Amino acid sequence: MSDLTTRAAQLRWCEGKDRYRNGSGYLVASDLVLTAAHVVKGVKGREELQVKLPLRGGTEGDWRTAEVCWRPGNSEELDLALVQVQPPYQSVPQARFAHPGTASGHVR
Repeated sequence: MSDLTTRAAQLRWCEGKDRYRNGSGYLVASDLVLTAAHVVKGVKGREELQVKLPLRGGTEGDWRTAEVCWRPGNSEELDLALVQVQPPYQSVPQARFAHPGTASGHVR
């Protein structure tokens, strides 16, 4: 299984009774998911936000509680947010990223 599929994250948060807003993200550490800020816009606390890794299966694919731990304030230029997941996922090494300008432009 590729690194991309084992780190693909699904996020959801409750907007009302049995109504969820969904989005996606990428697991960058055992307890951190990088997502777009617009995905978690309006999330106020841990009780609302949940994360799972649907492509990992088993208990790794179960919903876990999460909380937005960073977003760039009111910036409309940076559509990024970090979400902290509890409990952390097991056996997930920290993600490695290419240095800007060294990536070959394709995914393996």
